[in-house]
Amino acid sequence: SSIDLVDGVPVECLEAGQVRVDGAPIIDIRRCDDGHGEVVLINDDMPMLVESVLSAVHGRGLRVDTIEHPVLGVRRDEHGQLLSAGDRGTGDEDESWIRLQFSDSGQRDTDGDDTLRTATTAALEQVGAIQSDRPAMLLALGRLADDLDSADEDPETAALLRWLGDGNFVPLGQTGPKVNRG
Repeated sequence: SSIDLVDGVPVECLEAGQVRVDGAPIIDIRRCDDGHGEVVLINDDMPMLVESVLSAVHGRGLRVDTIEHPVLGVRRDEHGQLLSAGDRGTGDEDESWIRLQFSDSGQRDTDGDDTLRTATTAALEQVGAIQSDRPAMLLALGRLADDLDSADEDPETAALLRWLGDGNFVPLGQTGPKVNRG
C-alpha cells in the first residue's frame, strides 16, 4: 500500500479500505474454526453506526470481544482508490473504519457469514435512512418550537425543542397530527 499506516487504524481496516467504490460500504467478515472472528466495516461516518453494527452482531448470537473505531478524513480518486487518510475533517469525507472482534456466545451462528453480512447491511441501511431523514426532522423540531413561540404557549418546551435540535440528540422518527399552516 502506498498509504502510510495511520495511528490507531487497524491494519485489517487499512487493507480492506484501499478501494471503496461510489461510497458503498465495505463489509469484510473473517472467521476462525474456533468460533472467533471479526467484522471490518468501512462506511460514511454517521451517528448510531457503531450501535447498529453491534446490534446486528449481537442479533446473530455472537459476543463482541473488542471494537476499534477510528474516524478518518479520507481522500479517494474517482475510482475509489484511497489516496490519503488522516484525522477526522482532514480529507474530502469522514469515514468510520470499524474493526469488531467477536466470539461464539454459546448460541452458535450456524447460518454463517451471509446472514451476518445481511444483518450488518440492513443495520447500515437503517442508519442511512435515519441520517437522510435527520434534516427534515430537525426542521420539524424548529417549526414546532416556532409555533409554540408564536402562540405564546410554552416557552420552556420551545427552548427544549431548540436545544434538542442543536445536535443534542439523534432523531429516529416523527409522528403527529398534520398542522394546517394557513
